[in-house]
Amino acid sequence: MHRSPLLPLFQTPPSLEEVWQHEEYSTLRDASDTLNDRLSEGDADSAVTAAGSLVEATCKTLLKSLDVEYDPTIDLPDLTNRLTKALDLHPGSITKHALQQMCQGAVTMITGLAGLRNAESDAHGRGPDASLLPMNHARLAAYIACALTRYFIESYEARVSRCTRHDLNHTEATILIDVWKKNGSVNPDNLPYSEELENISCAFAQQTGLVLARRDVYLKLMSLRKAGKL
Repeated sequence: MHRSPLLPLFQTPPSLEEVWQHEEYSTLRDASDTLNDRLSEGDADSAVTAAGSLVEATCKTLLKSLDVEYDPTIDLPDLTNRLTKALDLHPGSITKHALQQMCQGAVTMITGLAGLRNAESDAHGRGPDASLLPMNHARLAAYIACALTRYFIESYEARVSRCTRHDLNHTEATILIDVWKKNGSVNPDNLPYSEELENISCAFAQQTGLVLARRDVYLKLMSLRKAGKL
């Protein structure tokens, strides 16, 4: 039986206990177990490393689910930035000031977590004169990581539902056509070989709350063209 997720944060409704049952989040479950173990052992340095790894795993898992490509070598703030844009949570895309501040604060927190991880954790090895990181710092990093993980997953689950090109109704197909036109595309034949396909997929998801795999976007546009609707 899988043990309870770490920290009381995960034990209040809506709990992430149910989330861990989904196979697509297995990497996150493993990352949270590692963080829980490091905190239980009182290993502050490794706990900070594990906290950063949990957020990284969350971003990469959700970006993969959204069919958004990313450079696996980018740093944690840039990775978070890419996810918030894909989920339409990026500060630049939000008009309400309060929500804008909240999202900007999340980006600031993750930037600080990345700095703490690089400067004080054991992620890059430690010299003989390195000072020990206090446990209260590690717990703060853990709570930030847990809060962001929960926020990103809930945002993803609330805004996004998966579908295929065959599930689109007339209105949704019309929106896809509009997105394609606004993107400046003139020939869908070239989409598989450009970044335009990802831009169209993200814009469509933001407007409809539906995520189409890039292949489905391309094939749907091709079928619409053959039907004389483009």
